[in-house]
Amino acid sequence: MATLKRRQISMNVLEANELFQKRISSNSSDNDGLDPYPIRFLKLALDLCVQASDMEIGSFEAPSEGIAYNGYCIDEDQKEFHIVTLAFFDDPSVTPDVVVERIDSAKIGVFSFIKEALLPESRRSVSPVSEISEHMSELKEAIDNKYELFIDCFLNAELPQEPPRFSYSYNGHAFSGFCYGANDVAEAIDAEDEKSLLIDFKNSYQKPLKVVKIASTNDFDVYEGGIEGSLLAKVYRDHKTGIMDGNVRAYLKRTQKVNKGISETLRYDPENFVAFNNGLSTIADGEKSTVVPLGIEGFYQIEALNRFQIVNGGQTTVTIYLSFYSGSRCDESLDNVIVPIKITVLKRTNNEANLISSIAEFANTQTAIKRSDLASNSPFYKTLEALSQCVFVPSKDGLGNDTADSYGWFFERTAGLYATKKRLIYGSSKTFDKRYPEKKKFSKSLLAKAINACSVEPMTVCLGNEKSFESFNRKILLKESRPDELYFKRAVAAIILWKEVDKIVKKEGLPIKAAVSPYVIACLAYYTEQRLDLDSIWASQGVSSNVKEIIRQLAICISGYFVSVQGKYPNTAMYARKGECWEAVKRQVQSNPIRNYIYALRVLDKPYNFFPESPAASFIDLDCNFYNTHLWHRLEAWNDKAKVLSPYEQNKCHDFLMRIGISGRSSIDQMTKKKCRDIFLKAVRNGFPYNK
Repeated sequence: MATLKRRQISMNVLEANELFQKRISSNSSDNDGLDPYPIRFLKLALDLCVQASDMEIGSFEAPSEGIAYNGYCIDEDQKEFHIVTLAFFDDPSVTPDVVVERIDSAKIGVFSFIKEALLPESRRSVSPVSEISEHMSELKEAIDNKYELFIDCFLNAELPQEPPRFSYSYNGHAFSGFCYGANDVAEAIDAEDEKSLLIDFKNSYQKPLKVVKIASTNDFDVYEGGIEGSLLAKVYRDHKTGIMDGNVRAYLKRTQKVNKGISETLRYDPENFVAFNNGLSTIADGEKSTVVPLGIEGFYQIEALNRFQIVNGGQTTVTIYLSFYSGSRCDESLDNVIVPIKITVLKRTNNEANLISSIAEFANTQTAIKRSDLASNSPFYKTLEALSQCVFVPSKDGLGNDTADSYGWFFERTAGLYATKKRLIYGSSKTFDKRYPEKKKFSKSLLAKAINACSVEPMTVCLGNEKSFESFNRKILLKESRPDELYFKRAVAAIILWKEVDKIVKKEGLPIKAAVSPYVIACLAYYTEQRLDLDSIWASQGVSSNVKEIIRQLAICISGYFVSVQGKYPNTAMYARKGECWEAVKRQVQSNPIRNYIYALRVLDKPYNFFPESPAASFIDLDCNFYNTHLWHRLEAWNDKAKVLSPYEQNKCHDFLMRIGISGRSSIDQMTKKKCRDIFLKAVRNGFPYNK
């Protein structure tokens, strides 16, 4: 068995553009028709190299202030804000000196944007109704929410050996800077397209792995052992990002620098590296892998691993490679370095997809758990993810008959989940692309914005991605909402509507887009009494020409209003967050003829509700039930057998009953009431028959 060697990627601008154009064409969507090729290249590069969930990409300039950049993207799970810029070349013979000059120029444009953004709003030179001003507000919000800050520069040419530094610090705020050249993007494409990666430790490297089996289930076998540093460096040399799970690969650029602690241990204390380093967590496909028992119970030799992926330990791997690899061979001193490794070999079962996702997701949780992480793992989002993988849009032929080419909208519950599933589960096959088109994936923050707008809450959307999601999530958790198939379809319809409004506002070149889009949708929802025909939007996967024209007229009306009150409310972003703004916009639309066309729209029989309360939540929110001691005694008796509640939760229930018995309802404060409500709902989720 021969190992599949990755090609060394080196190309001129012409070759790079041919490769990128081919990839862009295969991922094209209706929205891309508005973008010139360089911007479409930038979106492709961002998807491959950064994998942020939400982005605003285009060409943004304020020449008088020296500002020039290409937008921003946000990763709310990792709490990262990226300012993005592009150095694009048409000349295939571009020289390294020209590349450096263009990067330096891009750097100046971005730094000017940052300086202006960090000024008090009253001192900014850019127009307060410009998109640039909106982006500055997004940056300020990210800083207020303690996001990590990045500057990413993308090129369709190869980087020089030592590209200019992009890191920047201003007014106490540090921005980490990275340049991504054509070879970085091409390598990421290569990794995505590699369908079968077999690492042949025995025949290609003459070093099979000696391991111990520590666990075995119907789904997987788990082995632990050590891998020599020289072997790990050679495997990385040959396969680079092909052996990295999508979540790890997204951060490779940031880890491609020598980690000082790891490097010093490698150089001065290599024998103790195995004790000091947490090592690697990896997975492989059991099919075509070769694991041979050694004759001693529990001991095995791994000769080859199919679809081998590092899901945790990317920085260790890259640092070992960069610290010691030089020229065409590895430093032999790496033979004294042993890296701990855990290998999960998956068996072919119906649970494989969920298992791989969970391993990849949780093995990568190296930092403290964030609120967004906790939200991602709540039942609502897990159910929504499951629905996104079983509810499909039927494809029709010319006669209106269903075909086999149905596709799904992929809910990316955590950033990078789409790439992880595509790569690890489906081997980057075109079948996955066809079943779940990349342009049909959506994040938690996009879901929250679309639903908040459709729920007549434009002010909440204008608070920014973070606060918009927090508001949405708070209601979902409070009401114990559970999505079903109809909910999923209407949520996707709301997202389709959001994207269509965004596209129309962009096409019309209307100022204050960040406020106009949610206010347009909120007006549609308000004047149809939240009966906007989302079912038709789902069925057609689009918005009718009639509704598009209404959206266009509404957008012009609302944008015009925002411009007209600039003198009174110079900070439009802040004004749009207030209830008085929503009332004023309603009055503006009420006096506009477009209102009559909204009234004439086809609507649903009943209003939609994106925050339905579960029967259990409705039940326990009634005082007659909450303070019913018989109910809580039944819950305690049920838990004695079910063993669902923690000791703390059991004590809380007992204390609650004691306080009611001694002092009555008045002794129960709001915090205790909330905690007991949560305990009750947890018990119901685990089978407590509260209504019997």
